[in-house]
Order: sequence, then C-alpha cells, then structure tokens
Amino acid sequence: MRRTTPDEKSLKGSLKLSRLPPAPLRPLEEAPEPPEHLDERGAAAYTAIANLLVGAGRMTESDSYAVAGAASAWSDWRQAVDHLREKGLLVESGLRASPFVGIRNEADRRFRAWCQSLGFTPADRDKIGALPPPPDVDHWDGLYDGPRPENT
Repeated sequence: MRRTTPDEKSLKGSLKLSRLPPAPLRPLEEAPEPPEHLDERGAAAYTAIANLLVGAGRMTESDSYAVAGAASAWSDWRQAVDHLREKGLLVESGLRASPFVGIRNEADRRFRAWCQSLGFTPADRDKIGALPPPPDVDHWDGLYDGPRPENT
C-alpha cells in the first residue's frame, strides 16, 4: 500500500500541519554576531568557533546556542587558568588546592562536551555525518608553470 503524499492530502483536505516533517535547517553563509552576554574572550571564541562551522557548512541558526555554550566554557577556562598562573595551584595556607582548580576542570569538561556536540572530534564527525565534498581544487596549480601532459 502506497503512502499518501502531503500534496495529495492537501488536495483532499485532510492535511494536518502538525504531522508534516519539519523543514530542513539550512547552513548559514556567514557567522552570526556573538550574543551580548559573552565577555570579550567568550565573544572572540564564539566568532572563531562559528567561523569554523560556517567554513565546514555546518552552522545553522539552532547551533548558535551550542556555540555560545562552548564559548562561555572557553572563557571560564581561560579565566581560571590565568588566575592559577598568577596565584598558583594552592591557596595561601598551602594545604589545599585553589577553588580555581575545580573551576578550570569543570570548564574544561563543559567545553569538551560542547565540542563533541558540535562535531569537533573525529569520532563525533562520524556520528553527525560526512562533511560536504570539498570544492573542486587543482592541487597542482602553481607547482609547475610548464605545459601539462594530456591524459590518455
């Protein structure tokens, strides 16, 4: 038995919009502006991450929140690392670790989780599907200026 298409259902008057599949997300052609809640480091990280995704053809509007989460985690991690470099790993009494060690570790965990969800690791790229084919590039351009042999 053949399934009735949405066009056929529309003609019959039995189409229910709630049962239609969602429209596919389209990749953005340029990175969106960073959200205002991010600090300077977070905004720079947001732009860098978004540009990587746009370049790979993987940035959609819905990815903006994940990119903001990754950028925020990166900013927290950098702030904690800078504090630890300045003050050291131990608190003044020298008997226990600085609270910034835990903040750094948690920010690192969050950043890795966001990177995995965005497909930045080889294993996660396989899970979310192959990247679009690269543009048709002649890798020999510029290496040899003489005549090219004909392919036979």
